[in-house]
Amino acid sequence: MNAASKFAPAFTARSLVASIFAMLASAILINYVHVVLVASSPGEHALVIPGLWVFLAMVGLGAIFFTLFKVRILSRPELLCVLYAILISGPMMTQGFWHRIVAISSTIPRTGDFAKMDAYSDNFWPSGANLLADKGLQPSESVFLSGNSRFETVDHSAGEQQEVLVLENEASGEVSSIRFTLPLKEEKSPGVMPGTPYLSSVLLRPSEFQGDSRYFVRMYADDSDDFREILYSRIIRKPSVIHPQGFQREGLYGFEAPRNATESVTLEIGLEGPGVLYVADPQLQSVLAMEQVFSGRTEISESDYAALPEHHRHGLVVRPDNLFSLSGLRYLVSGYIPWDAWWRPILAWGGFLAIILLGTLSIAVIMRRKWIDSERFSLPLTRIPTLLIGSADEPKNRFLSGIWRNSTMWLGFSAGLIWCLLKMASFYNSAVPDPSISVPLGSYFGPEWGETWNITFTVMAVFVSLAVFIELNILFSFLVGFFLFRLLYWYGYVSGMDASPGFPYAQEQQVGAYLAYALLILWFSRTYFREVLKEAVSSKPPKRDEIFSYRTALILLVAVFAASAVWANWVGISILGVLAFMVFLLTIGFVAMRIRAECGIPFGYFTPNNAALFILLLGGIGAFGPGLVVFTFTASFFITVAGFFLIPGAQLEILELGRRYGIRPKHILYTCLLGILGGIIIGGWSFLSTSYAFGGDSLRFNWAFEDKPWYFSNLNQELAQAGTAMVGDEAQQSGIAPSTYGYLYGAIGATILTVLRQLFAGFWFHPLGFILGSTHLMGSGAGSLWGSILAAWLLRLIVVKLGGAETVRTKLLPFFAGVFIASVLALLLNAIYAAYLRSQGVEIIFSDLL
Repeated sequence: MNAASKFAPAFTARSLVASIFAMLASAILINYVHVVLVASSPGEHALVIPGLWVFLAMVGLGAIFFTLFKVRILSRPELLCVLYAILISGPMMTQGFWHRIVAISSTIPRTGDFAKMDAYSDNFWPSGANLLADKGLQPSESVFLSGNSRFETVDHSAGEQQEVLVLENEASGEVSSIRFTLPLKEEKSPGVMPGTPYLSSVLLRPSEFQGDSRYFVRMYADDSDDFREILYSRIIRKPSVIHPQGFQREGLYGFEAPRNATESVTLEIGLEGPGVLYVADPQLQSVLAMEQVFSGRTEISESDYAALPEHHRHGLVVRPDNLFSLSGLRYLVSGYIPWDAWWRPILAWGGFLAIILLGTLSIAVIMRRKWIDSERFSLPLTRIPTLLIGSADEPKNRFLSGIWRNSTMWLGFSAGLIWCLLKMASFYNSAVPDPSISVPLGSYFGPEWGETWNITFTVMAVFVSLAVFIELNILFSFLVGFFLFRLLYWYGYVSGMDASPGFPYAQEQQVGAYLAYALLILWFSRTYFREVLKEAVSSKPPKRDEIFSYRTALILLVAVFAASAVWANWVGISILGVLAFMVFLLTIGFVAMRIRAECGIPFGYFTPNNAALFILLLGGIGAFGPGLVVFTFTASFFITVAGFFLIPGAQLEILELGRRYGIRPKHILYTCLLGILGGIIIGGWSFLSTSYAFGGDSLRFNWAFEDKPWYFSNLNQELAQAGTAMVGDEAQQSGIAPSTYGYLYGAIGATILTVLRQLFAGFWFHPLGFILGSTHLMGSGAGSLWGSILAAWLLRLIVVKLGGAETVRTKLLPFFAGVFIASVLALLLNAIYAAYLRSQGVEIIFSDLL
């Protein structure tokens, strides 16, 4: 008998189709509800709620079909794979990637932050090719020099000698310049597109300027003497760590090429008045693909498009006259998106995310046996999915699981639905009583507490119903950890430390705590790792219930770092720095996976707020260069702040559930890979097509599109300090930087609690409570989650005291499974009603979490 036949098939043709449909429907719902309606943020939950809408609909249709025809559309193993394709892909479809990447990747170019442009790869944002790249600076048929000029070989980039143009004038009124003549774009040849936005910039090094000296960049249409002023300035900047040789990039983002051009345009870079101007690396790039994310694209029929002049066809979406054709299918699949401009950013960012998730998948394979089989982690977040699907040993003659026949569940469903609907109804009608529990605590405490009690006690059904599945002592640890963090505000107030910017250094605490906890877990698991290594090099056949062997897992981890090095070389940043950053990201994934497996996590925003701080700890710009630091700050905005690291825990969950349901291990692997691809590709298709169809500036969820220059404040400070140190103007700083205390407090606190927990089995304070105390999850994320955790702890404690553990298992948990399903349904009803109200022109809708 074939060994594979002992396992149930799950990744089949029908489950593949169902998974793709479910991910596509989830992505559409996420973007419609979150981005278009702004009815709530349903995609940010640990159990992606729009995905659950789709999944529950599939379960309901399957039940109807089974009742009528006694045929299963999808088996339980297939349903499990469909669900986890949703849960793995979902975080990337929202704040874990797509709802943040456009805003953060466009911030540097769109805000004209040219000081960072040469440290920011063009692969990270959708820009056109540099139309001046192959022109050079030497005179030719399309390059013309006027006035006084010469060529000189200088080091305009660190360690890179290149020939640059030197323009030099001696007297006022003299003008020297270089002109580039560029043809207009035709259908099959590159060129300038009249009326479309461009970014023009150039590296300059001005010197010996006098009062009337200026450098300029201008654009002319055809042979006209009239020009568009792109740049006219006399600013001379200090050398920087990005350009230590004194060059500075100057330019303008988003100016339109002349609409009246008929054959060509001319770009002129020049010096006016006395002085010397070194000119290097001129650039002219179309930013049409980027700008249309914000403005939307115009659709035109194929016949109308053919009637347009050649130079007026740029940036339009052509709708085939016959949609029932190959071109019609291509039009529908393209989704308004200019893929030729987006393939590099998707490959750059999506490829990096895929590398991380392949690394965390390898870690999940290595750690599953220890955490699940040996340490008996309870996987709290799997309780509701398995209740919805049905356990592996339930009778096969029933499609629906036993929970749907549980009266306690229906009681909880009824109570939860009434509560949630009353909250919604009271928003629209003040005569309806509002059962919401939301109490600001600040007014109950005096000013001597500082900002300690500037929090709100809020209870939300969707979070209470998940939190009751978490063990009592862990819930209590979460609360204690949160209030320990809040008491730092009191300490800062009485000690005066709150006058220091950034106090109480939550970001630094998170980095220190995650690092210390990960290192200790690795140390305490050293015996297990020896067993893993021994098995990996053994000639014995690997266990067949893992998706791949330990040997393969270790090889894949090596491949992850090799792929990271290749990726770093492609985007042009420090390979060593990317490898160091990948180590920290996998460390976060390792801890996040353990948190979800042991404790459960109801929402995102539980990881370090800024992973780039780790790179600064290792030496920052001095050790890895400015390009790496700019990249890590950009990447941290969507990788570590929000929900991306919900995915590693979901990977571990499906590995274990796959074993429990007897699923073929390779099918679990295929599901994980499908979820990764679905999050990147399907999530991108849905979000970008929505953006290009409507225009991000007209969509209500402005957060996904607004520039984020404030996120680079720490980066700006680091660049300024490095530049000051480079020119020798750095003032001597005495003592320890205040933020260092944040790293130390986080690391020492996590270390002490982890050691105590390891030495004393009955030690109640779980270190994860301390680690999460300073995160956005507990304090302000999801409307202050600590209130829901407190309510869940009290409920579970009361039931344990009155009825014991059996009552918790048979009554409390089914009841709150019903509350959870009710809150999911209520959010769907709210989205439907909000859509109706928007169609009627009503702008104010209920958008709170339930």
